[in-house]
Amino acid sequence: MISLLSYNVDYAAPLILKSLTHLGRYKPLINVDPNILEELAPVCKDFAVEGTPKQAKHAVRCIFVNTQAVVNGGTDCANTPKMIHPIFNDIMDNLRLTLKPNCLKQRTKVVTMGHIAYNMPKAFADKIKNMIARRIVKELLIQPVPEDRVCSKIEGDWCEQEQLPTDTLCKLDGLKTMARWLLGLKDDEASAKKTFRMLIAFIHHGGDLLNHKRMFAAESSWFRVAAACAMLKVCEQKGVGDQYTAEQYYSLAQLMCDPVPQVREMFARKLHKGLNKGLPSNCLPLDFMGFYAFAGNETDKKLLDLKRQFLEADINRRREYLKTIQTTTPDISSEQRLHLLPDFILAFAIPILVHDPKFTDHEDRVQLKQIEKCLRFILDPLMAKTEAFSYSFYKNLIELMKDHYVVTPNEDIQAYNLKMWACCDLANYIICSKMGQCDLTPNKTFNVPIKLPPLYFQKPPPESQDFLPNTKIYIPYDMYSLITTLGPAKKIANALKPTTSGGHSTIKSNADKRPASEHLTSIDQNSLENASLFDGVKDDNTEPSAKRTRTNAMRAGKT
Repeated sequence: MISLLSYNVDYAAPLILKSLTHLGRYKPLINVDPNILEELAPVCKDFAVEGTPKQAKHAVRCIFVNTQAVVNGGTDCANTPKMIHPIFNDIMDNLRLTLKPNCLKQRTKVVTMGHIAYNMPKAFADKIKNMIARRIVKELLIQPVPEDRVCSKIEGDWCEQEQLPTDTLCKLDGLKTMARWLLGLKDDEASAKKTFRMLIAFIHHGGDLLNHKRMFAAESSWFRVAAACAMLKVCEQKGVGDQYTAEQYYSLAQLMCDPVPQVREMFARKLHKGLNKGLPSNCLPLDFMGFYAFAGNETDKKLLDLKRQFLEADINRRREYLKTIQTTTPDISSEQRLHLLPDFILAFAIPILVHDPKFTDHEDRVQLKQIEKCLRFILDPLMAKTEAFSYSFYKNLIELMKDHYVVTPNEDIQAYNLKMWACCDLANYIICSKMGQCDLTPNKTFNVPIKLPPLYFQKPPPESQDFLPNTKIYIPYDMYSLITTLGPAKKIANALKPTTSGGHSTIKSNADKRPASEHLTSIDQNSLENASLFDGVKDDNTEPSAKRTRTNAMRAGKT
């Protein structure tokens, strides 16, 4: 196989290296025959610094995986220090000397550094940190498009990736490199906050951070989706992935409504991929399922159907996982169960809809109809199976949200509260209108205390609690009727039994994010001194003191 690497075709080497990597995960070359590894190492070094980006990616992976000796049949592999092949020292020295603006094979070297940072973060921690800050951020990502750039003109707001100018391709890989660096670090929260600010700036400005207006529209589209996908990838990782603010969360959700269909599709696919793997620990938290609410605004029928399929698949996967752990792990805490329960996405979808720039008036009938459409998009599949529905859970959740304020970065907080309460009334209307089709007997799956995520909800100040309990209706009576014929009174009484312990629901403060426990089985087992350079990219001085709940035992880290 090594001899095949000399074939003078770009597509051959990645396939061969990928095969060697796959075999190395089963039995590394260092255990089979170290001489083969020594023969392969210099070939991979050449690919890492002089090959194509794909060749570089698989070359780094191949040498790293085949260097990790299997100890005691693989049982101690996770606890043993990572072995670093000497060839990586040579590669890092080469990158330090040659990775400069517009250098030969710049894109390949950016990709190589990203994969080294991901797989071997501690081996070259200081070198990588300095190179990320200087070579990637300062000399690449924040640099404007040159006035005299020579490239083919791109028509329209989208193109194939291969049609993009070389400097743009380098920047796109630079964004991925930063994401891989954070995933390797796992717990560098300060760097994560600065990186999130930069990624959000790329989303807002389409990569044109200095607003020079020299980019093609297609380039801006690619920058938006690349930055958003990088942010989603980082958010899968406990620690660094928990450092976003509520404002950044709302901004990221707007990619579901991007004016370019290809951007919406790529983002939806990345969202679904992140939500649909490695439950409960190696995936995006339940918060991000709330993004599907914006799919109700989708104008492309094919994309609408695709997003509906994604949502239904993510709902079913979580429900099946809940059934599994309730059987195999009966002592799972109610807090852990709540943040696996797909029905709880309503607590994330409503704050997202409230911060939709198009939703400006909670009494505007046209806007309310669109919000209703978005809520129906997520509620319909949640209520489709009668055995997986609990009216009392939704009733208590909606009442709890109406007794709270929404967390918003905007000054006019009361306007956002009114919109949030109107969304709650709309959700209540939709649920009540479908109750005749549902089984209203209590469902044990929903017998959990409801704790609102403090990143998006806050208790009203003591001087403003006169309106509690908030029973006022905030949507027009002539448009929506909350009174429906529901059948026998006894059936309704059973449905209204509280789902929470002692009949009380609260908002939990001083909480971590994403609850789970190390004893929960995983579906996918395989699954700065210079940091100040990020500060000028986007000002963000607010950081909520409490975010999504999750226990410290959630993740031991990714491999």
